[in-house]
Amino acid sequence: MPSVTIVSSNLLLDKELRKKFGGNLPSTASEVKTVVQEALTNPESHHWHRSNDGTHIKLDPKATFANGSGSLASEDVEVKVKFFPVSFEANAAQTAIEAVFENIKPFHIDSLQISVPIEALDALSIGPQPKDKDADYEACLNQFVELWQGLESHLDQKKVKKLGICDIETATLEDLYGKVIRKPSSININLQSCCVVPPELVTFAKNNNIQVNTHSDPDVLLSNTDLAEMKNHDLNTLSLDWIIRYLILDQKRGVLKERRFIIGLKSE
Repeated sequence: MPSVTIVSSNLLLDKELRKKFGGNLPSTASEVKTVVQEALTNPESHHWHRSNDGTHIKLDPKATFANGSGSLASEDVEVKVKFFPVSFEANAAQTAIEAVFENIKPFHIDSLQISVPIEALDALSIGPQPKDKDADYEACLNQFVELWQGLESHLDQKKVKKLGICDIETATLEDLYGKVIRKPSSININLQSCCVVPPELVTFAKNNNIQVNTHSDPDVLLSNTDLAEMKNHDLNTLSLDWIIRYLILDQKRGVLKERRFIIGLKSE
């Protein structure tokens, strides 16, 4: 369990955040850094709750799904989640997903995208050159399969409708596809990593009913160096465990209603 869990405000409505970036929308990494720094350096202005599993900080404690997004029927709501893990730790994944359910209840997750854990970027993440299927690759792949299998239970319980994957190359997608029961419904590729989506990946995805999308999220949204450089807070015993980004859409109107982050920090 993380020592600190931070739930951001609805960043679509955060005027102070916009001011810090000249009225523009900041990058995803800048959003995360700003949220964490705000939570940890101004504790007196936020809602803190301490329990046996750590400290929970809400930057917008009065906001709930009902008053933050309007009274929407479940059939009109789409919830999209992206999970940015640091490691393959199964407990971290379950904690992160449960934190989402706590904040969106009673609604389910329509799509859950899983990024390559930071510790496995060299072994698994897509790049300009194909990965060598060495011992490190096989070990990381098997750990990824275990992580995926741990999340499949949410599909079985109908709490998550679809699982997707991010930023792996064709051979890795094929290997993962062959090892899991509940197959990926989508793959998201950062074009900065490979310039264009590889044609062989497009072909495999088409043949196996996998949707191909692109994105611009960096591999690392928040580093431990970023944490260490934050002022007015002693973070020597904390490191990043995981990050969740979730979006809530009003499908009937085609409008994005909420954009929030949940960030887990753990004791060293």
